[in-house]
Amino acid sequence: MKIKVSNNLTYKKRATIFVRPFFIFFLITLSPILHAQFSFSEASKAKYHEVLQLRSGTGLTLTKQDQPENGINIYIEHLAETIKMLVEENPALLERYIQQSGAAEITVSELNPHSPYYLFVIGEIKLQRAFVKLKFGEEISSMWELRQAYKTLAENAVKHPDFLPNNKSIGLLKILIGSIPEKYTWIVNLMGMEGSVKEGLEMLRTLSESSNPFATEAKILRIAVLNYILGKESGSEKAVKELYLTDKDNLLYTFLYASISMKNAHSEEAFNILENCPDNGTYLNFAYLRLMLGDIYLQKGFYTKAFYLYKKFLSEYRGVNFKKEAYYKIFLCYWLNNEDSKAMLILPQIIKEGNAIYDGDKHALYFAENRDFSDKNIMKARLAIDGGYFNSAADILEKLSPKNFHSTKDEIEYYYRLARLYHKTDKISEAIKYYKKTIALSGFKKLYFAPNAALQLGYIFRNQNNKEQAIFYFEKALNYKDYYYKNSIDNKARGALNEIKKI
Repeated sequence: MKIKVSNNLTYKKRATIFVRPFFIFFLITLSPILHAQFSFSEASKAKYHEVLQLRSGTGLTLTKQDQPENGINIYIEHLAETIKMLVEENPALLERYIQQSGAAEITVSELNPHSPYYLFVIGEIKLQRAFVKLKFGEEISSMWELRQAYKTLAENAVKHPDFLPNNKSIGLLKILIGSIPEKYTWIVNLMGMEGSVKEGLEMLRTLSESSNPFATEAKILRIAVLNYILGKESGSEKAVKELYLTDKDNLLYTFLYASISMKNAHSEEAFNILENCPDNGTYLNFAYLRLMLGDIYLQKGFYTKAFYLYKKFLSEYRGVNFKKEAYYKIFLCYWLNNEDSKAMLILPQIIKEGNAIYDGDKHALYFAENRDFSDKNIMKARLAIDGGYFNSAADILEKLSPKNFHSTKDEIEYYYRLARLYHKTDKISEAIKYYKKTIALSGFKKLYFAPNAALQLGYIFRNQNNKEQAIFYFEKALNYKDYYYKNSIDNKARGALNEIKKI
């Protein structure tokens, strides 16, 4: 089969394996206020800016000497600690964080209850604490915290309906609840929380287009939701680039821009961003950036450089997530470089190290336990497609024939990779053909190829304004059971359905 790839490509975004949790850093911000006990001093503004840049040690010097009973300063300190927990993921600090978070909430609860920022800050503290608990695998407790945050913020919206910052948090919660994984829906129903992706997006849009100080953060949130939950481009990469160019010293913007670029198969763009990211010792230890850069080298086939970055990530990282994924990619560095004996020595480490909460770690564990090897050339094609190296992927795939594969799985994946290549190079009729072939060959095997093919068909038909077919394929994606990457694919399908059925 001869596969031609145009030099003038219209890039489409890739369906990621999971929703990486880091975009929640952008949720929680402040605005200038003049209410008693909730004032934003010049020192507060400076510290707040540094916190959002992911500077280390910021927000912690805002003691009561600055402004004795200022809820904003308490909030900034809490935000700084929350972001530190989410970025560095040090489990040894979790208990201390939860205790400090509870103390901060109590302190704020003793301040001026008539300020619109009173319930807002309390709700935000609960929301931040919920995200940290979820990050560390305390799922049930985090759901309860989310419920408490939802109730607090909803009460504030009733008391202060014109208080625009409410849109940020309530809008986010509506989106998250509207796309929540199936296993949590009973908790949502039991607790009386209501979700709506469309309503949440509209709330974020209203705030993002206002002159309110929260507008930039609402814009970032909306971009993240469109990319990571709804599978839409909508000019989001351009908007993130514009934001990044306003402050290249902002490590948060750097991460978001690089992450979205990689998700949209623009790894060369992401490579340039990450190679020039701020790193002068004043920032938090964001070890995950090393993992991202290693992924780009792996996609390009530079296995030695990728190996070095994965090892660097493991040496710097203090958390337990993403370790299995990192070791799996070290395995790939050896295996794709035809060093099979060294690769096999990595399999026990994949099983032993880290947790299996996120989809990437779950997949790595499944792979190591089941020795679920793909054809090496198909794996190389997959990595090249993910990175946007389409000519390289086409060169690999055109030399392959499904007749020569040793397993049905390799044949299914071959057609799936063809579909992904055609989709990303804007050859939609061919993409539809091979997505459908993937589904037909897969049956209900416990592989992610068919459910993700259904999800992508849903996106294609949604973009073609074929609502009936879009709904059919989004629902089909949700019907697959017991496969790795299910959480992320279900989140996207459920979020898209929630939005499209309320149009």
